[in-house]
Amino acid sequence: MMFEAVNKGQRIPDHLIRELPDRAPLLADLPRLREVLAEEGYVLLRNVLPVADVMAARQEVADRLASVGELREPAIDGIVTGVSQRDKVHPDLGAFWKTASEGEKLRSVTHGARMREILGAIHGAPAVGHDLVYLRVAAPGRALDMHYDYPFFAKGTPDLYTVWTPLGDVPVTDGPLFIIDKSNTYRDLIDDVVAAGETASVARKLAYNRPAYEFAEERHTSIMCADLHAGDIIVFSLFTAHGSLDNCSPINRARMSCDVRYQRADMPRDPRYFGENPVGYNGKGYADLNGSKPLTASWITN
Repeated sequence: MMFEAVNKGQRIPDHLIRELPDRAPLLADLPRLREVLAEEGYVLLRNVLPVADVMAARQEVADRLASVGELREPAIDGIVTGVSQRDKVHPDLGAFWKTASEGEKLRSVTHGARMREILGAIHGAPAVGHDLVYLRVAAPGRALDMHYDYPFFAKGTPDLYTVWTPLGDVPVTDGPLFIIDKSNTYRDLIDDVVAAGETASVARKLAYNRPAYEFAEERHTSIMCADLHAGDIIVFSLFTAHGSLDNCSPINRARMSCDVRYQRADMPRDPRYFGENPVGYNGKGYADLNGSKPLTASWITN
């Protein structure tokens, strides 16, 4: 299957793109699912969450953004207006984004029984998700640079998985997650991100702002992506390089998704990501997340 996938403003050549395979059937064979996740560093699990719950979460987030003029009605369609009253109505943008990220319907998806069941099965033990949720609403023109998650999240326990959840349908044109195949085997890069996580050195590069397609060409690997739908999730390790494609929606639709880290419930918990007011990697909590910026903000890449 060929995709019109764009990264850094350039269409990715067809020979560098492969479609993410659906591993949901392996939920009936958990040892094999864990084996594939360990070998490849990622799994796409299609149609494993209740679609009605996901769409209710989408409506909840969309209504919040429509209330500050950023989405047209019906808000659930996600069409960006190009204007915003967010910083006028809510001077504390971090507090605004915290309320958007802690909505009851969103949390019923990110921390609900079905999500805990799946991640518990993957971990082989009861699992708990970080309280800090990375809710992302990416307007056309936005993207996320390729990076590894390890330096940001491994201080409590490195036995973590990121769960990326589309809030509604996210075709490739709208800038969903991409995975760099085999990136969990790149020892040179992994050694570097481990050192960055241990030293917290700002001199070390935690994100790669070069085009992912150039990286894939040099490493003789593929950029894995797919048209995603409400009910799907992608689970990947801290040592799996990923980012998002450019949102090139032809109808000016925002890409809505969220990601959260899950760990075994009996492992040490990083206090930066748990509690009523988690401060996150840089100590600023929700104010530090890209989502806290109005949808009219300029290009965002980290």
